[in-house]
Amino acid sequence: MRIPFLFLFILFLGASCFAWPEDSIKAGKLKHGQRNGTWTYYDQNQHISKVEKYRKGKLRQTYIFNSSGRVIERINRKGHVIKLRACGC
Repeated sequence: MRIPFLFLFILFLGASCFAWPEDSIKAGKLKHGQRNGTWTYYDQNQHISKVEKYRKGKLRQTYIFNSSGRVIERINRKGHVIKLRACGC
């Protein structure tokens, strides 16, 4: 009985979903111990608050969303912030 529980626990921890700064849940994949691909952050209401794109462990792009789910900021790999209209235009 203990071995299946331990196996499921380890399997859950090894999954590509990690959590838990106080106000958000983040989900993404690790490749060779580094972040890779798209990492999505959710707020307490399960709305997307931020999306980060990684390649070989390096952050390439960040998108910040408002409470209605529209992109309001884009940050490139050099840290340049581009403010976007949240009106959907």
